[in-house]
Amino acid sequence: MKGKVKIILIVICILIGIILLDTIQAVIFNNNPILKIREDYNGGSLYYIDKGILVKAYQYTDGKKDVVLRWEKYSPYENDITQEQPYFFGKVIESTAQYILVEPNEGEEIRKSADKISIGLGENNDMIYPVGTNLKITYTGEIMESYPAQIKATNIEVKSADEFELKVNELIETTDNKLYKILGKEESETYDYDIYCYNVNVEIEIDGNLLSLRDALLNNKISMNEILEKSNKDLLEGKITVANYKDGGSRLYKYDDYTILKCHTIDGNRDVYFGTPEMTINDVK
Repeated sequence: MKGKVKIILIVICILIGIILLDTIQAVIFNNNPILKIREDYNGGSLYYIDKGILVKAYQYTDGKKDVVLRWEKYSPYENDITQEQPYFFGKVIESTAQYILVEPNEGEEIRKSADKISIGLGENNDMIYPVGTNLKITYTGEIMESYPAQIKATNIEVKSADEFELKVNELIETTDNKLYKILGKEESETYDYDIYCYNVNVEIEIDGNLLSLRDALLNNKISMNEILEKSNKDLLEGKITVANYKDGGSRLYKYDDYTILKCHTIDGNRDVYFGTPEMTINDVK
């Protein structure tokens, strides 16, 4: 009997040692924990979270990684920049590996100086900004008076607006077919998937302007990546809950008055669905 107890204690000590070593290597060397459960994120700046026994590793799409102990308070990295520097929103109208040419949006202060801004990306740039991409560009404040004008950017974000809000209303009169497509992949070069509504009407308020979600997406006023990034942020901040499906990675974001389903199935379905709070993946199969 004493021998069995001794063996159990040895096994426990070994397990504790393995956990401590895994934690130490993760914290000291900023590595992912070996003993972990990975939680993937679809869209946005956060790529995945590796949840270890005592640590969490946050991996971001821009290469940044943060490893923190589970009991530490941590705010997800958002690629934020100091608000002391000026910034503007604009659209990419020409793109190469060395530079991008951006047209500032109507109403931006910098547009009074130039309607086209050239921004160098550096020799070792590996980011691609396709034509039509909406960007938020922070710069030093200096504008070179050439044509196109040139600035030195300190931060470039794929972003259409600082603030936006979805307005989702349940349809009062419905037919047996509650599911309808609001934007097909054949209508836009931006998306390789379809976007649907399930028994709801979806609008979006951007900078005080209310648009249908279809018009906002089709006219590049907002992107689905930005909407999904906000949902991931709301999830991390505890504002909403989520249901994860074992079909390859589909995820249902649950707000009080609506849901967003981002499909990620083994068979290649990447469609997005906006629906009522009661909607599940079974409703849209």
